[in-house]
Amino acid sequence: MRSPRLALLVVLSGAILASAARQEPRFSRIAEGFTPLEEIGKIEISYRSFTAAQLLELYTAGVRVATIEVTPPIIKLKVGQKCSLANIAVLARDAEGQRLAHIPFSVELADTDPPIIGLEDMEVNGNQIEGLAEGTRKLRFMAALPGEDGPIATATIDVVVSN
Repeated sequence: MRSPRLALLVVLSGAILASAARQEPRFSRIAEGFTPLEEIGKIEISYRSFTAAQLLELYTAGVRVATIEVTPPIIKLKVGQKCSLANIAVLARDAEGQRLAHIPFSVELADTDPPIIGLEDMEVNGNQIEGLAEGTRKLRFMAALPGEDGPIATATIDVVVSN
């Protein structure tokens, strides 16, 4: 009698572990910004950048974001080194591939315990992230406006911290 129960326990344990392994990390919003006005320009970024009224105005005007492009694809930091989020290039494009200027987006960091990326007082420190410990975490950039078919455009980059 014990072997069927044990087998069931092993199967259920494996299923639970496999399910947990497939789950995406939880992300927390760390900043908001706007894509550049010019083709080559810096993004505007801060802890809070846009209002619901601005989003409604853009949405009502028919602005739809199909894709978000982020460069560089990887940020490499040493422990203790800082990087300003304003140095990251973020572009938004519509369904025809045309660049969209001054589009609101959010920046989210994959939650970790213990943290490897520091965010202490981002407004005062120029919206900088800091490498706290070795490891790799994801930064996700999300358009604040939907695409033509409804999905929100996202792009994810890695932040790699080493000694």
